[in-house]
Amino acid sequence: MIHCNSLVIIPNGSIADMMNVIVSARVLCEYHKIHLLVIWEHDDYTYQDFFYDPLRIVHKNFLSGKNYVYNPEIDPSTLLKHVQFTQDSETYLVLETRQEIVDTSIPFRQYITQRHIIYTTLIHEHVSGVVVGQMGLYDIPDHFVPEFCDEIQQKDSNTTKMQDVSFGIENNEYTDYLKLLVCSKAKVLVCSGQVTDRLAVYVSNIFMIPLLCLETESFRDIPTVTAKSSSYPKPYEYICNPIPLHMITDNVTL
Repeated sequence: MIHCNSLVIIPNGSIADMMNVIVSARVLCEYHKIHLLVIWEHDDYTYQDFFYDPLRIVHKNFLSGKNYVYNPEIDPSTLLKHVQFTQDSETYLVLETRQEIVDTSIPFRQYITQRHIIYTTLIHEHVSGVVVGQMGLYDIPDHFVPEFCDEIQQKDSNTTKMQDVSFGIENNEYTDYLKLLVCSKAKVLVCSGQVTDRLAVYVSNIFMIPLLCLETESFRDIPTVTAKSSSYPKPYEYICNPIPLHMITDNVTL
């Protein structure tokens, strides 16, 4: 068993991926009452471009001369099974990943609830002024129901096609992340395309908004709960994470 007293994460992937890693790591650290440090290595954006909160950002040279455990070849969830967090240790656990960090010792219900609370707090209390200004360029309608589709379709009166959401800046992963934040205000998400939109899955997964979709194949690599529902007409047969908490039993795992 490896004894560690702090967690250092190196999130990879897109901005949305990196933020998911950070939020999942925060759940882990709060649960085990340990310190969290983040090595943010995005080429174009800093963490403070999005949020101003007390998250401790360090550089890789922070680990120089310190005791740490780091093996990027081992899946973080597997490595965590061999780690015990204790204040008596002087060893850092370093995890590098683009997937949410899943600690199976944390009850599933507690994990998804705390993840939602942390992300919602970030948006309500710590969003940078620049992001607030960019989001303000899009007028969110009442009963916001964004639709993610593979091709331009005739607009329904109660949905907004995500292709039409524009922030007046170049379309890139920064724009995608702004769309994710905007969609956090939605009542329900709709995927009418043949392939479930990954951004829609992120929004549903993080902000606990029901996602009605055609099929589930495209998000099997994302920790999620999926239920086939008879409450909605075809073709929207599936509800992606989340389903109501009272329907989740304690033996459900990620």
